[in-house]
Amino acid sequence: MSNNQSASSRVGVIVAVLLCVASLGLAIVSTNSARQLRAHVEATDAEVTKLQASAKSAVQAVAEAERLRKKLLQQDADYSALRAELDKLKQKPETATETPETSEPAAPAREANRGRGDGRSWMDRMKEEDPERYKQMQEERHRRRQQIATQFQAQL
Repeated sequence: MSNNQSASSRVGVIVAVLLCVASLGLAIVSTNSARQLRAHVEATDAEVTKLQASAKSAVQAVAEAERLRKKLLQQDADYSALRAELDKLKQKPETATETPETSEPAAPAREANRGRGDGRSWMDRMKEEDPERYKQMQEERHRRRQQIATQFQAQL
């Protein structure tokens, strides 16, 4: 019986060892599965965060496009108003030429012209008498015209 008892104790020890090994293997497999699931969840969370950020940027882009569209419509309306005003101003000189003009200048203008014995304009006289001042005035005139043209182009 001692043989039988020692064989059954050996079988019990072997079964216990096998159960321990199986439990250890199951624990290792469970740990690896949990680690893989955690990595998958983190990757999914990162993708969700990325999609949320792109959705926010898409909403912002749509809002920006709408704002720019409204601004463009406003600028088009302003441009149309300016164009209409320009057309009105262009028509005014035509109607002004239809009104009769006097051939004789007003008395103050006649008196002012009498001081110029040679009939030249003050700019022509300045060109000859003070060339530096004339050049400076022409440069300022050119600069102002460029500024006005730049401002006009910026408004369009």
